Amino acid sequence: MRMTPKISSRKLLYQVLGDFGRSFAPLVGYEILYRLAAFVLIAPASAWLLRSLIGMTGRYAVGNVELIAFAFSPVGLAFVLTVGILTVFNLFFQHAGVILIADAKLRGRHLSPFGTFMRVILNFPRMLHLGVLQIIRYATVVLPILLVVGLAYWFLWSGADLYFLTQVRPPQFWLGVIVAGLTIAVGSVIIVRMILQWLVSLPLVLVEGRSAEDALRTSKQQTSGQMVRNLNLLIVSTLAIALLGVVVAALFEGISSRVLNLVPGRLDFTIPALAGLLGTHFLLFEAVEITGSILVGLVIFRIAHESGLVQPYRGPPGISDDKTLLKPSKRRQLVRKILLGVLLLAVISALASLGLLATVGVTPTVTITAHRGGAHDAPENTLAAIRSAIASGADAAEIDVQLTADGKVVVFHDEDLMRLAGDPRRLSDLTFDEARTFDVGSWFGPEFQGERIPTLDEVIDEAGNRLKLNIELKLTRTQSDPEPLVRAVLDTINVKQAQQRCYISTLSYPALVEVRRQNPDMRVGFIVFEAVGDPTRLDLDFLSVRDVLATDDFIARARRRNRTVHVWSVSDPNQFVTFVNRGVEDIITSKPALMVDRRSELEELNDLERLLLWYQRFLSDR
Repeated sequence: MRMTPKISSRKLLYQVLGDFGRSFAPLVGYEILYRLAAFVLIAPASAWLLRSLIGMTGRYAVGNVELIAFAFSPVGLAFVLTVGILTVFNLFFQHAGVILIADAKLRGRHLSPFGTFMRVILNFPRMLHLGVLQIIRYATVVLPILLVVGLAYWFLWSGADLYFLTQVRPPQFWLGVIVAGLTIAVGSVIIVRMILQWLVSLPLVLVEGRSAEDALRTSKQQTSGQMVRNLNLLIVSTLAIALLGVVVAALFEGISSRVLNLVPGRLDFTIPALAGLLGTHFLLFEAVEITGSILVGLVIFRIAHESGLVQPYRGPPGISDDKTLLKPSKRRQLVRKILLGVLLLAVISALASLGLLATVGVTPTVTITAHRGGAHDAPENTLAAIRSAIASGADAAEIDVQLTADGKVVVFHDEDLMRLAGDPRRLSDLTFDEARTFDVGSWFGPEFQGERIPTLDEVIDEAGNRLKLNIELKLTRTQSDPEPLVRAVLDTINVKQAQQRCYISTLSYPALVEVRRQNPDMRVGFIVFEAVGDPTRLDLDFLSVRDVLATDDFIARARRRNRTVHVWSVSDPNQFVTFVNRGVEDIITSKPALMVDRRSELEELNDLERLLLWYQRFLSDR
């Protein structure tokens, strides 16, 4: 049976705003309780559960190329399903209180935030059941998508070097993109349709007390014919909240600039001013997030209520409503809210002041590593690139090493020579003498004609004491066993007596384990493109992560475990400042000269200038 909307989208949104205004205090109160519960209970319990699942692999984290094998293993599938269930349940928990409060208000009852929270807890089993059923049904769509994408990768991409494919983008690359893209697009449409069909299943479970199976079935029947309208309502609500965030950010940035212009140029005035602005920033943007969450929950409730699905609560008696409680006057309520807001602002500002004081007098330090030996100014992984890195003032160079067919350690990135020399053969199938015949400099510029693939010995000699080396182990599909490459690299380092000038990194954690086994004193790092679990808990010295993973939280966790963080690949000087402020130890960049200049500028700033620069970057990052 196809249902038609009883009221227009505009009227429904007006009803949502009316619900928000009538139940403002309990709605905000519940949202705060939910966030506290998420911080204190839900997030730690979820993290423990997911760590336990990953721990079944014998490790704390799985990353990079190993993720594919992990995802299709029994433990990996259990992990993915658990993440999905936790995500859906968390959304249910967040919106459940909003639905119960709005429903109670329509019947002339009053639910306090705490009373609502307890009712949500009583509904825990049924919400969990609903979430499990939804995720299992989503999985019936997602798994075929993954299978098709995996087959496309196997038949179209597995025979070529992935870096060559993504950089040169031959026809087989685009064919794979089209197949995978269309499959994902079709699957996404199906998933969105399922979400919209089950949109009102949560109100049915909470308010009418229906079983999870009945709620899904009834929701699908009653939302038929309304899905486009409902999708538009959710999109409009989301865009409105995003716009509110943009407006608040712009206004706050303008106000903070005016405030700082009025503050005398001294630390004893600037630190309290910045702390107060940071506290205000936190409260404002928490308010925007809370408002957004509440409005989405109210939209879901109003869609359910519009269809006449939600009837008076007939379930077992729970926490009694608070209608009989004496309510303070509106003026007293307003005074209490203002005092609470001032108190929160004072506490947050005090904490911010302590954090700002800790940075005063501390000159930020960061080392700069030239990516692939300075690949911006010379052909990558060549002796010319090493000379370029030295000339730029970089502290280190990152290089890639692998073995030729006769066991020689050479410095080269790709599995084959197609991208740099136009030959499709793999380096691991060539002897060193054969590999040495290729010109790997002309592609970059005529002035580099005749550059050859260097050995690790030659690069160590060229770097000397002027440049440290971050040696990345490149394990290929034909040389997946790390032991020969690790042994050859360590032997070379030992012969050159360069252990203090070299450290080893790789995308393969088993390769790091092998390095630890052969030489426990060698400094090692895990390169992280993507990972599940907590890489900071692995046995290593540093983590080399792509820029989007280097968040404040990630860096703080790494520092608590005495793991330093390197970030790749950074080319924007402003981004460089952001990572320095976050406490990154090393910046890996293809533009080392530019970053060296930026570092010099930072080192010349005084404490006041550094604080103001940090605040400017803080605002722009958000």
